[in-house]
Order: sequence, then C-alpha cells, then structure tokens
Amino acid sequence: MTSTLFLKSIPKKLVIRNFEKPTLPENYIAEASEKLKNAIIAIQASEYVHTSQEELYNAVENLCSHQMAKILYINLQSLIETHIQKNLKPLLKYPF
Repeated sequence: MTSTLFLKSIPKKLVIRNFEKPTLPENYIAEASEKLKNAIIAIQASEYVHTSQEELYNAVENLCSHQMAKILYINLQSLIETHIQKNLKPLLKYPF
C-alpha cells in the first residue's frame, strides 16, 4: 500500500520534442511596422488611432521576440526626430 502512494505522488515530466520556434509570415514585418508607424503619427497629431492597443502591443511583442527590437527602436527614433523637427521650427520664431 505504501508503494502505490509513493508512485502517485511523483509528478510526471512533460517532454516536448522537435519544438520549432514559430516563424512570422513573409509580409508581417512590413505590415506591423506600417501599423505602428500610423499609430505613432496619429498620436503625435492628436488624432484617433484606428488600430487597437492590443493589436499594437502584439505586433511589438512578436517583432521583439524575433530579434527585431533594434529595428523598432530605430524606426521610433526616426519618427520622433521628424516630429520634433517639424514642430520645433514654428516655436523658435517666438521669443520668450
């Protein structure tokens, strides 16, 4: 009786074999980058963002998990620099 109780208390191991990391569809990077770019531009212009926050989050998460965080950072930096350059010139005309 004690041997059956001992065997029942040992947890079974789950073994996953031939696990392959999922790949992104061929045009996913371009589509996700375009969605993110449009959302950032809409936010900077104080306009409505047509893509849900969840969809944007998933796009960033998927791209980062496939080692594309640096590309996202460079794109974001470029969009912010463009926005600042475009909006800073009118402000510099007026002295404080």
